[in-house]
Amino acid sequence: MGAVIVLCRALHCYWGASKAGVLDLLLSEINFSPNVEGIISLNFFSTVISQIVSNVPLTMLIIPLIKYAKSNLLWISLAAGSTLGGNATLIGAVANLIVAEEADKKGVKISFKEFTKTGIIVTILTILVSILILTIEYELGLLV
Repeated sequence: MGAVIVLCRALHCYWGASKAGVLDLLLSEINFSPNVEGIISLNFFSTVISQIVSNVPLTMLIIPLIKYAKSNLLWISLAAGSTLGGNATLIGAVANLIVAEEADKKGVKISFKEFTKTGIIVTILTILVSILILTIEYELGLLV
């Protein structure tokens, strides 16, 4: 039940930041071009913001900005950045919270700090690999 409450709070934060114009300001700095800079920009932004509002509200935020893009590169970059980025902290993805909540019921405590120590390393490595693979595929003309 706690995971649902956190998701609702994240969606509420997303809505508030959107109404206040904070998201527009952040998004104006992001490169949504279907090129290497766009891959890096979208992956990095998705990873960082997933730690603040979780990856579901983040994805909801970005989809309207790329929904008319005829670029597989942007869609896959968003999927990679938001999914992999959600692994850095306990609040990065609702699935993380569900696991922690279920573990707690079994007497296993997973603290935010403990999760983050491993999560950040895993996230940095997987995001870098993702950016590398997407860049290679783009350069080879496999993704446009």
